[in-house]
Amino acid sequence: MRMTRSNNLLRSLRQLLPLAALFALVFSSQYLFQPFVWRHWPVDIVLMGWIEILRDRLLVAACVVAAVAWLASGPVRRPRLQKPATAAAIALGASSGEALLVALGVPSASSTWLEAVERVVRWSVFTGGLALIWLTWSRALTAEAAARDISQAQAAAERQRNALRLQAL
Repeated sequence: MRMTRSNNLLRSLRQLLPLAALFALVFSSQYLFQPFVWRHWPVDIVLMGWIEILRDRLLVAACVVAAVAWLASGPVRRPRLQKPATAAAIALGASSGEALLVALGVPSASSTWLEAVERVVRWSVFTGGLALIWLTWSRALTAEAAARDISQAQAAAERQRNALRLQAL
């Protein structure tokens, strides 16, 4: 059981880390689209600032992924609790990532509780929305596969029935 959970955790991390890097890139890119940044600083300073922001967003995204991967590595005992548990894992990961930035003394870390809450809410809403889309999509794929299996079973039963009719003649 323990080995299976750790294998599931590693598999989930491998699948989710590229997605976390993409989230961090999206969140950090808003810095590059602010016109005042380009007006007031040279390109090299802007890009160094963006790299720092990207690093911070990668750290928070990695914390979110770690929380979601840990949740995904074990079976959810009640399937209807999967979405709330995922939302809680995302919020916990975002909170721990923001807290880690503050603990490390990162200059761009949240300086007030309100700013920290705003960042956690932003991460939670964005990531939670994408997680809900993914969960709904995977559930739809599962339903389509089940419908396809039923259709194939019906076709096989029809073939057997026709074969028996032919033998009866």
